[in-house]
Amino acid sequence: MPKVVNDKASGHKMTSAQGMSQISYLNKKNRKAQEEIMGFIIIVVIIIVIGMVFIFMLKPKAKQEQNVQVENLLSAVRHATSACEKEMQDVMIMCGNDESCGTEKACDYLRLELKSMVDLAVEKAGLGNVIGYTLDLKGTSGALLSIKEGNQTGTSMAAISPIRQDLSAELRFFYP
Repeated sequence: MPKVVNDKASGHKMTSAQGMSQISYLNKKNRKAQEEIMGFIIIVVIIIVIGMVFIFMLKPKAKQEQNVQVENLLSAVRHATSACEKEMQDVMIMCGNDESCGTEKACDYLRLELKSMVDLAVEKAGLGNVIGYTLDLKGTSGALLSIKEGNQTGTSMAAISPIRQDLSAELRFFYP
């Protein structure tokens, strides 16, 4: 004979088999609720990950400023006299025309000379805590010469100087 049990919640008498059946029903109901909660949590996590990706992609690029000090330095570099007794801006034009400066190609000469000049300026001119720089000579067909030193991330200060209509120089310093 089945054992009779009092259900304290409803006040009804039921057999142990009925009680086990009700417990089984409640376990299935709880399991279904747990599965729904897990599904909801997974959806929330996916939405958060997608949101983070969009925030990262829409994050503004490194701050960039035009700087009078950098413009002055670039102007001084352009007007400095080179070993081939021409101003550096003339050697830049020669590089754009694929000419030579003395016994060297103008672009090879510029690479060494400009790097030396900018390194010296960073060291002596008090440009702050520069962590890197780029100096690009650009023509209509793209970059003719590109010098990159150090770390090129973070805040930057730049100056662009036209050499002639189809040629320009850009100097950019990077700061932490």
